[in-house]
Amino acid sequence: MARASNTRQDPALERAMAMLDSPVSVHRAMAARELARMGIGGAIPRLKSLLEDSSPYTFRHGSTLMLAEVRSAALVALEQLYRQVGLRPDFGLLNVRKAMPAIQAAAMYRDAVAAMSKENRDTLSREIDAILSSRIRPDVSSRDALRAYVALQNLGLVEYSLEQVDPDTYLTPTQAAVSATQTRNERPFPHLRVLSDAVPPTILGYVYKLPEQRRWILDFAEDPQARRAAAFVRSLLRMERDTFPGVRRDIQGQPITSADGSFVLYGSLALESCDPAELLRSLEAFVRRRYPYSLVQQEPTPPAQGKS
Repeated sequence: MARASNTRQDPALERAMAMLDSPVSVHRAMAARELARMGIGGAIPRLKSLLEDSSPYTFRHGSTLMLAEVRSAALVALEQLYRQVGLRPDFGLLNVRKAMPAIQAAAMYRDAVAAMSKENRDTLSREIDAILSSRIRPDVSSRDALRAYVALQNLGLVEYSLEQVDPDTYLTPTQAAVSATQTRNERPFPHLRVLSDAVPPTILGYVYKLPEQRRWILDFAEDPQARRAAAFVRSLLRMERDTFPGVRRDIQGQPITSADGSFVLYGSLALESCDPAELLRSLEAFVRRRYPYSLVQQEPTPPAQGKS
């Protein structure tokens, strides 16, 4: 439930409110998400002021580096807070677009500047530098991607739709379409699917580990229910610093619990180096207490083809 703000008594809230004025775009986006997570209804006027903030920031969806705008993070936060307090969306028409893969922005940028004269490229470069230094402040790892996106904005090559937030779903049409497609394709094996409690259930997101990476991927949709599920799974993976508790199973493969309902554990699994299937089995034991799930150990074998 949304609550009024009292920054004098809550240092975390004070930091989040201050970050809304940060010259670093990703900090403003992070602050919006944090205030929504905390349910701070008093932040609504400040968040509404960010609905015109077109500054880009980077994030990862699964293993893909993506580019979004601060106003999209502010809108998601506002939708969540409005839903919590039962307010009807009053944002009017908004410039909306889905996030852009960084690799797409880079390719579009290369094509755009290839046809420009040196004078025009130099002018564009100066304009980009001014924008980056004033309201984006990228770190080294995201600078090239953000530079490309700002150039595309400057050249009018970033397309938007004028949309309104649906009062029933608290989503714009673009958000609803993106959410519907985000969990449609298969993911690497093994993986844990976190499901909704709808009938039939929908996939809220996936948890898996890519063979070439040491980190775990939380690959969830962008709708409010999926975001809550992702936050829950993320909190589970952070119970211990670099490990996850291994849950014992009985002969039927069910998690064993003690008299007080806590799981019986057999040790700690290193997040970076343990067998992914083993960790997912233990994670599933915790997830099932709140969400339906499906643990997929390996790719299904295609049916054998009969002889003609």
